Amino acid sequence: MVVLVPHPLTDCVKQLAQDMSKEEFNKGQTILEQGWPQSRAFFIADGQIRRERVVNDQSHQVVDMFGNTEPDKFGNRKIAIGALHVLHEEPAFANAKAMSSGYMYSLPATVLKKHLESPQFSTEVVQSLAVEVRRQANQVRWLMRTPLLEQRPKKTNVIAVTIAASIESFYRSGLK
Repeated sequence: MVVLVPHPLTDCVKQLAQDMSKEEFNKGQTILEQGWPQSRAFFIADGQIRRERVVNDQSHQVVDMFGNTEPDKFGNRKIAIGALHVLHEEPAFANAKAMSSGYMYSLPATVLKKHLESPQFSTEVVQSLAVEVRRQANQVRWLMRTPLLEQRPKKTNVIAVTIAASIESFYRSGLK
């Protein structure tokens, strides 16, 4: 996930940053446990966090690493954890465990909700989301699908379909 920050930094974003709290973490520390209420979003400033989801008593890595990582092919670093669940304080999707020591900034859901009450802040959020969707649509080709009515039809193997239909018909008539 990318941090959606309008450029240059606006007063709204500066105020939001001031309302975040800095938290340090140590290697091996559990930052978030699957199923916990997601009451805060975390933004990794230094260190690495690994997310894993437990399904049927088996741990599955959800996303590579967060924090000090190499940028992906679009130049983004994964630094946000829990940002999609924080507004409604939904249960955390996966465990988050520190793979190294470092620090992060946390944003409580109550603070984010307070900021979203501001029309100026809400407008900036919508604007930055629109910019991000446009950026991803231009860079990720699989998002650019051909509309259904503009697609060229694929050739149908009439012989194979006829034989399959005949076999199915014969099978169904035998069941009656």
